[in-house]
Amino acid sequence: MGKILAKTYLHWTEPRNVRRTREDIAVKSVSHARRLAYCLLVGGVLTAIPWCVAKLNPAKNAPPLQLLVPIAIGAGLFYVYVFPWLLRLTPFTIRITDQGIMWVNGNRGGTWKYDDIQACSIATEKIDGEMIRVLAVTRSHDKTTMLGIDDSISLEELINVLLEHGVCVDRK
Repeated sequence: MGKILAKTYLHWTEPRNVRRTREDIAVKSVSHARRLAYCLLVGGVLTAIPWCVAKLNPAKNAPPLQLLVPIAIGAGLFYVYVFPWLLRLTPFTIRITDQGIMWVNGNRGGTWKYDDIQACSIATEKIDGEMIRVLAVTRSHDKTTMLGIDDSISLEELINVLLEHGVCVDRK
């Protein structure tokens, strides 16, 4: 049986420049047509839910479509365009634990178990005119994610913790 609480070796908040750069790349990778499709999908679902619920009870009238459609499209626009922007304001925290590398960003989070990590490399990158230390994590399905390392974190301690858990670390 696994532990409920993981032992934390290192903990830091990622520098904003790294997060902003990573999220800009993610936003650019989604086409405007796909974002519009997401917006219409969310709007359609939000239009269908109150309409179907109102139809279940014949004594109640369904909300008029002239009111429902603009509200649903506005909610879809908010969800697709504004919500990700608001999520950028939340801190992105990283924990190196005995179970893996844990990350939390607002209401999202995850754990990359050490067994799923093929390799890590630590490098210094110039982002927005600043030299920032970056941990590039390559997972078993060949997806590489860059995590910014705060200046308060000792690189030697980070490398030692990762090596103790069987993760190959390359320092560039």
